[in-house]
Amino acid sequence: MSAPLERLLDRLDRPRRAGAGWVARCPAHQDATASLSLAEGDNGAVLLHCFAGCPAADVVGAVGLGLADLFERPPAGPHLTASQCRALGRATRIARQWAALGAALPELAVIEVAAGMVVMRRGLRPADHARVVQAHGCIHRLRHDVRAAIA
Repeated sequence: MSAPLERLLDRLDRPRRAGAGWVARCPAHQDATASLSLAEGDNGAVLLHCFAGCPAADVVGAVGLGLADLFERPPAGPHLTASQCRALGRATRIARQWAALGAALPELAVIEVAAGMVVMRRGLRPADHARVVQAHGCIHRLRHDVRAAIA
């Protein structure tokens, strides 16, 4: 198990093994059941997903860590080689894209449910319409975040 995964598991409420990874109660919201899934990536990075929709930054922030703590520390020494810098940059961009995708999934579910209601000609209440508009705004912001991460 990588140091980043151990560091996070040590701060979670009763994590337990589940398949190839772990599950625990999400510290970013009032969690009655284990809705946080954790696993170790090929490069030792922590892969996490809250099924209630909490962003990764909120999850790690709730236990006093930052997103950088989900990754192995760069090798000690005064400088990284050019290839290490490129690999680190690529890994960072990919992590940001995955985080954005994870944050977009609950918002897409809201839009999917609303579309189903419209197709069934049930219409949307004003509160439902407002939630769809909020979901659209969130996805729009995530799109810009991903575009900035790629640049």
